[in-house]
Order: sequence, then C-alpha cells, then structure tokens
Amino acid sequence: MDGAARRLGADATAFRDAYWQHRHAYDADLTAAEYWGRVLAASRPGAGALDAADLAWLSEADIASWSVYRDEVWALAAEFRAAGGRTAFLSNSGPEVMARV
Repeated sequence: MDGAARRLGADATAFRDAYWQHRHAYDADLTAAEYWGRVLAASRPGAGALDAADLAWLSEADIASWSVYRDEVWALAAEFRAAGGRTAFLSNSGPEVMARV
C-alpha cells in the first residue's frame, strides 16, 4: 500500500485508512474507478480524478495482492477432485479479483 500512496502523492497512513474504509463497499458493488476515486479523495483531498494509468496500476497492484497462489493448495484440491471429491470457490472479492482467479 505504501507504493500506491507514494504513486498518488498521498500520506501512507491516510491512504491505508481510506483503503479499508471503502473496501467493504468495493467488495459489495463499487466499480474499481469509484473505489479508487474514493480512496484518493479521502487520502489526498482536492487531488482531482485519477487518470487511466494510475487507475490501471492501482487495480493491478490490488488484484496481485489478493491473488497469491499457493501451489500446494491447488495440488491438494486437484488430488481431492481426482479422488471424486467436489470443490467450490467462495469469495467476497470484487469482479476484478475474481476474473484473475
């Protein structure tokens, strides 16, 4: 998160607070542009709108932070399925993260 705050010229603590303050709404139904706009407005008042490059960078960095794959988990799921087990995926993540998964 500190890298994102630096990129936007925001205070790291204010950025982190804004990230979590608006996260539930993002996971519920905000678009990425709305979410990051709220984070920017709360962490750097008067900053204006995000440009497309910053929005893309923020979205990609956020997606990467929430989609760390652990090969041993996928291997265990594959083994379970091969033995006849059924699996499902449940997440409260937004559409950007789920598209990655």
